[in-house]
Amino acid sequence: MNSKNTWQKFFIVLRLLLISLIYFPTNTLLYFDFLMTENLFLLYLITYFIVVSLYIIFSEKKIFIILLISIELFFTCILFLEMGFYIRCMFRTPGEAGFGYLFIFPILLMLVCFFVWIKKDLRKKCD
Repeated sequence: MNSKNTWQKFFIVLRLLLISLIYFPTNTLLYFDFLMTENLFLLYLITYFIVVSLYIIFSEKKIFIILLISIELFFTCILFLEMGFYIRCMFRTPGEAGFGYLFIFPILLMLVCFFVWIKKDLRKKCD
């Protein structure tokens, strides 16, 4: 087995760990609302885990790269909707708007991660 290929698969699995490490400690402190409640987010992570597992098993197939990119785009849409929800709440309650930034910061971290991963996966698809 190619060691470079093994490392690439390992780093793809680390994506789940990184998103979990950003979400769960933050959710313990802040309790996300709307589309990122703990129950819904666990469903998103399970779906992402299944797609990543399929991608690792059938890595030669382009359809699984496309599936991986589409689930990452789904995550970015969820994160944008969640961030819009908190921005809307910040404008509705200006006295407590500073607390909205506490929610937006981890969402931005996850968005940056997904943008980087989408870019990497698009490069793989083009090759």
